[in-house]
Amino acid sequence: MHVLFYGGEDDLAPYSQDGRLACKFLLVSNDGCLYLLFGPLAEYPYHAGLLDRFCKEQQIASSWVKRPDLLEVFDESCEVRGGGYLELDQAQRTVCVRGQSKAYGGLRQADLNRILCKHPMFSEFAWTVE
Repeated sequence: MHVLFYGGEDDLAPYSQDGRLACKFLLVSNDGCLYLLFGPLAEYPYHAGLLDRFCKEQQIASSWVKRPDLLEVFDESCEVRGGGYLELDQAQRTVCVRGQSKAYGGLRQADLNRILCKHPMFSEFAWTVE
């Protein structure tokens, strides 16, 4: 499993002065590997923007159905498994996940749990799902 942050210069997180970062996120499965893609709302107002960047980086065939909010992936080994909003609070060491993507649906709790329990990037954060 992989966690990919897209945003800011050199993909560094642009936290606000109070240590918070509001993001969009998507869960994507590709060739049996689970990815959590996330980026700041200011740079990714649509989930499809995250998916577009991922597809370009991974050289996955895709095309815009309705730019900027719906991207279709043609590779059958790549599946979008939902998305929503993610807010990181660096000061409180918390992550809140909520909502769902209008284009790609809600997240699968089992997929999210795999990342939360096993990925070292979030090992020091407490998680809530609303």
